[in-house]
Amino acid sequence: MKLIILGLLLGVFALVFGMSANLTNLGNLKFFLEPTSFTLVFVPIVGTLLIGCRGSFISSVTSIWKRDVDNQTLDRSIQFWKAAKRYAIAYGFIGSLIGMVFTLHAFGDDDLGGVGPAIAIVVMTVYYGLISGYLVFDPIACLLEARKGVAEP
Repeated sequence: MKLIILGLLLGVFALVFGMSANLTNLGNLKFFLEPTSFTLVFVPIVGTLLIGCRGSFISSVTSIWKRDVDNQTLDRSIQFWKAAKRYAIAYGFIGSLIGMVFTLHAFGDDDLGGVGPAIAIVVMTVYYGLISGYLVFDPIACLLEARKGVAEP
């Protein structure tokens, strides 16, 4: 468990390091908080997982920290987190298409002040999708796969 926390902390540190320009300007982090993009990525992920994994949503989430999980639950949980990764990446790109529509409409306005925020939606939805998929969901699936390998006789 300590390695998991260390790995997550290293990943988060690397992101903060890059987003803050080598830790010299932590004020830059506010540029990476985009509520529209967050909503466009995470709400559909949860909704799709609730629909697709009806009976195993809660057990897949709790299997991360539970010690006594049977192999069938581990299998479902692994599939759940792999699906979450796929959905995160897909919704990240779908959100970027929505942001692109906003961008194209902003180009039609006389005032181009809406172009920057619209492009931020384009970029940040992809960012949120990739970061959640590869820094959160995929490592959880790998953790559960490793736990299953240890549990099998």
